[in-house]
Amino acid sequence: MLSNINWSKKILLLSMFLLSFSLIVGSVGGYFIHQQAQNIRQSIENSRSKTDLAIEARITIIEMDRALKALVAAVEKRDIRKGAIGSIKASYLLDEQIHKLDEALNNNLKVKDLKRLIKDIRPIQMKIIRAGKKGLDSKAAEYFTEIYQSTTRIEELASSLVDEQRSQIDLDLSNIEKQGLHVIQILAGIVFIAVCIGVIVSLFAAKLIKKPLSSLVETMQAVSEGNLTFQLPPANQDEIGSTISAMSTTMDRV
Repeated sequence: MLSNINWSKKILLLSMFLLSFSLIVGSVGGYFIHQQAQNIRQSIENSRSKTDLAIEARITIIEMDRALKALVAAVEKRDIRKGAIGSIKASYLLDEQIHKLDEALNNNLKVKDLKRLIKDIRPIQMKIIRAGKKGLDSKAAEYFTEIYQSTTRIEELASSLVDEQRSQIDLDLSNIEKQGLHVIQILAGIVFIAVCIGVIVSLFAAKLIKKPLSSLVETMQAVSEGNLTFQLPPANQDEIGSTISAMSTTMDRV
């Protein structure tokens, strides 16, 4: 079939094949790179969101503890009221943040311990606030001593959650790097296959042109030696075939 197609069309078909294959390789590579970028963006956003929640919860815990200490140490009614409001506000804000953190870090044991400890100290916090408002500093200090270990543990858990999420970000980045290397390996494999196919197609094209040219060279050598009875092979319908046919006609006329 190919022997009946002229060489201009053969070259055009070969060029179209190689161009199409290059486009396919480029499209596949672009798709992998796009997917990799999407995965990187999503992973970083998730890790950053969780880390931000853990940091916000830790800051609120510190603020709540600071407000309780200020309430216990306050003398002026204005300072007592300010400490009480700050403590209550921080408590409600912390509940909201811990709820979000629990949703983001599903079934995280540290978050569950954090929720339990905060729930346990909440009644004593209210006692501290009431005692502070009444000016019962010694009673408020006594209540504060009762929850000191729990608040310390809460701060430790919050700090540990922040460190845990930062470590998770490092792990995600490491995984992303491995995925990137995997994508590069896939693209390298595709390029290698493309090169192999290109070499095979080139060898096939060379074979198509070599056989009729060899026959034409043999004919020319025979004619140069005075052998006009040399039998030419059947000619194809391409440019080389036309040349062989013309040569055969010339030899028949001579």
